Amino acid sequence: MRELATMKLQVRALERELARYEGKIRPQKPSPRLNGSIPDEILKRMIRLCHPDKHDSSEMATKVTQWLLEQK
Repeated sequence: MRELATMKLQVRALERELARYEGKIRPQKPSPRLNGSIPDEILKRMIRLCHPDKHDSSEMATKVTQWLLEQK
C-alpha cells in the first residue's frame, strides 16, 4: 500500500515536470535541500507521519511528502 502511494507521488511529480516542459505551467523555484541534515530514520518517520494516505490525500500532505522524498 505504501509503495503504491509513493509511486502515485512520483507520477504526479513527473506529470508536473511534463507540464512545465510543455509550457503549461511556469517553473517553480527548486526546493531548498537539506543536504543530509535530517537523519535517515527521522526522515522516514516524518514521511510516515505526513503521508497523504494518513490525511485523506490532502494536497498539503502530498506536497510535504514529495518534498521529504526529494531529501533522500
